[in-house]
Amino acid sequence: MPYCYSCSSSSNCTSCYPTFDLFNGSSCNCNATSFINNSGLCELCSTAINYCTACTSSSACTSCLATFTIISGTCQCSSGYYFDSNSTSCLSCPSAISECVTCSSSTLCLTCQSGYQINSTTHICDLILCIISNCYACITGNYSVCQFCNSGYSLASSNTSCHVVCGDYELYNLTEQCDDGNVLSGDGCSSTCQI
Repeated sequence: MPYCYSCSSSSNCTSCYPTFDLFNGSSCNCNATSFINNSGLCELCSTAINYCTACTSSSACTSCLATFTIISGTCQCSSGYYFDSNSTSCLSCPSAISECVTCSSSTLCLTCQSGYQINSTTHICDLILCIISNCYACITGNYSVCQFCNSGYSLASSNTSCHVVCGDYELYNLTEQCDDGNVLSGDGCSSTCQI
């Protein structure tokens, strides 16, 4: 029997060579956390592949520490995460940089969520300023297409303007003379929020 140190018969191993585990009293194998190295010994997967918890060889990881993902047989941070050397784990980009989708570190954002752009100096996500009045955020790379309007405004179907919402109990600008919470005429405030 390969790697058997002592046995009670030709088919019953009682102990294995160092670094091997005895399985069912009949074979000596490396456990899932190790592999047989070039010296014929079991070697921990984590010594050959960083953050690997189970492997089949020195270059084929089958399980990684939590927060890591197997990419080409190695343990790496998934997209949207970065490696944090203090905690030796992968942390999400938005937890370090607000509105960041992908990053390479806690201070270097690579892509921002829609409506934001990377600041070339600070490498964080800045809200895209719009040329559309009452627009909260424009589409990435286009300052004339609105994605979200400010509170009290509704986005036009063309995404090129934000209109006052009549009937929401709030006066947001000079275009509304009144707002009684509905769009019915004849109750003191018209369906277009005029007196």
